[in-house]
Amino acid sequence: MVPLPVDVCGEAALCGAGHAEESGVERIDVGELTQWQEQAIERYLDLVHSHPELFRDRKRRPLVLDRQRLREYAATSGAVLGVAAATDYLWLLNDLVTSSRGDQEITHPYLRVIPPPGGPTASGVVMLATLKAPGQDEDLVVMVNQERHATGVDELELPRGFGTSGVDGADQVVEELRSETGYLVERVEHLGRLRPDSGAGGGLVDFFHGTVNGQVPPSPEIGEAIVQVLLVPYGKVWDLVRAGAIRDGFTVQALALYEHRAAGR
Repeated sequence: MVPLPVDVCGEAALCGAGHAEESGVERIDVGELTQWQEQAIERYLDLVHSHPELFRDRKRRPLVLDRQRLREYAATSGAVLGVAAATDYLWLLNDLVTSSRGDQEITHPYLRVIPPPGGPTASGVVMLATLKAPGQDEDLVVMVNQERHATGVDELELPRGFGTSGVDGADQVVEELRSETGYLVERVEHLGRLRPDSGAGGGLVDFFHGTVNGQVPPSPEIGEAIVQVLLVPYGKVWDLVRAGAIRDGFTVQALALYEHRAAGR
């Protein structure tokens, strides 16, 4: 990911706070923008035309899509509006929105994370893989303990990965499981499709269950920081959630979908 400047949304304004443009203020001459600000706005406006579905009308917080207003706000606040960062897996948009309550109205930045435009419908896949241990009635769950960049510490969670254009979600998640853990599965079942965090992003994630039927040496990507592959008794997984040893929301959602599906049989 291209590094972001400190003032993506203006100083101390990463969550939409900070500088706010009062409604009705007369337009000003736009000062010189940085190359970063110019490129972010122009890429954003290109995206408005190529993927209008990302900019559908908002009833309560309408988007500001006028070039002049975007430039004015960026110039006066120092914010980097538009496409603030882009990788092969995620894009960071810094929208300019208008919020109102009664006769009060302000214009301010609002961050959101989106999958790369034009990518697969589901931007992520999660696998809950189970197997029966010899002589045991309780299923074991395949889990990985890996260092997550976002938290900076090891997290115990189910194997998962990003969706890939042109690849079926079930095939993708089977490959994620094989590469991260070495386990192979059969009878792959789609548990459901959810939007895990509607506050920060709009990406959809597909959840799957599979029954382990083999094992090969794992071959994680060089960027993976997997510390250990574990087999956890299913009954203990929820105990680990309650104890705070499992904090990953994708894992908890997969467990809930799996139990809901099992209860419905």
